[in-house]
Amino acid sequence: MIAFAGRSYRVGDLMRAMPAAASLSKHKKGNLVLIVREAGHPRYFYGVVCSTGEEHLMSLENYFGINDI
Repeated sequence: MIAFAGRSYRVGDLMRAMPAAASLSKHKKGNLVLIVREAGHPRYFYGVVCSTGEEHLMSLENYFGINDI
């Protein structure tokens, strides 16, 4: 399970960067990220940036599910 601060997600969930993280290159505001696999720690996941197809190790501290709005 991928979980942080009372929020939990699973492979296949769509995420969006939090405004504070959007200044980082891989967390550009508006970019959607698809969770593709777990990273072995509940707070981290591997996600594919939908606009580029690049896979990155990411943290739930910088993302929220699009259904959380």
